[in-house]
Amino acid sequence: MSFFVRGEAREKSQRAFERVDVLAPITFRSLSGGILQPHSHGVVIDIAPDGIFVQTRTPPTADEWVGVDIDLIQLHEHIKAIGKIVRQTKNGFALKFGSRCVRLASVHSL
Repeated sequence: MSFFVRGEAREKSQRAFERVDVLAPITFRSLSGGILQPHSHGVVIDIAPDGIFVQTRTPPTADEWVGVDIDLIQLHEHIKAIGKIVRQTKNGFALKFGSRCVRLASVHSL
């Protein structure tokens, strides 16, 4: 799976940070319930310093805490973070980062 920037940033609207359209592979795992869940996979379709939207066939439930591993292949960067699901759709979910593990320089260089 490849990563690339489509070259278009979304309008800021009411968000604190501008989101950038990307395609980047992601592995995620639920951290809720005290039981280690199996990994699931998807594609990050937009990213900002405070969160991401992930397209997947297996979205976690809303308000769940999730650990994520994102491969920004073209930038030779790997992001590990923890976040909370703030929105869920049938094809994906929005995650707000709750961890300072995100390398903001990577996001801004997109």
